[in-house]
Amino acid sequence: MTLAQAVFQPGAQDVVFVKSPPHSDADELKARFRSKENAGPYDVSKEKFRLVLPKSYAPGSRWGLFIHISADDSPNLPAEYAEVLEKQRLITLAPYRAGNGRNIFDRFRLAIDACFNGQRSFDLDPGRVIISGFSGGARVASMLGVAYADLFPGVLPLCGVNFYKDIPS
Repeated sequence: MTLAQAVFQPGAQDVVFVKSPPHSDADELKARFRSKENAGPYDVSKEKFRLVLPKSYAPGSRWGLFIHISADDSPNLPAEYAEVLEKQRLITLAPYRAGNGRNIFDRFRLAIDACFNGQRSFDLDPGRVIISGFSGGARVASMLGVAYADLFPGVLPLCGVNFYKDIPS
C-alpha cells in the first residue's frame, strides 16, 4: 500500500512510498556529506518499509517519529521497544534492505524518505523525529544526525557511531 492512499490500522504493516524529497537527491547527499563519491541511482518506489502504528494513535494528535536503521536487511525492532514507543507517542518506520551490505547513500536515502513520507502521512511534531539504529545502523544514524540535523533532531545510535565525514587519523 502507498502512504498517500492508505488508511492505517493500528499495528505493524508494510508500506511503499512513491515520492522522495529533494533532501535525498544525489547532489544534496554529496554536498551534505562533502563526499567525492557519487550516490548513484535510487528509486524509493522499489523500496519497502515497516510501519508500526501504536493502538493509541489518533489522527490529529501530534506524535513523534522513530526511524530505525538495522544492521541487516530486516526492519524488525526488538519486541521490548513497542511498549516504550507507544508510551512516548512515537510512530515507527523502518526500511527493509537497509543492512550493512547496502550502499551507504541508499541507507541515508531510506531514512530521509521515511522521515519525509512519515511527515506527509501523519500529524507529526518535527521536533520529535528520532533516527536510530544498531551497530552499522547506528553508524548511519549518527552520520545523519549531523549532516541532516534539520530533519533528525533526535539521534539514538546503539553500539556504533561514526563522524558524518571521513577524517584523517
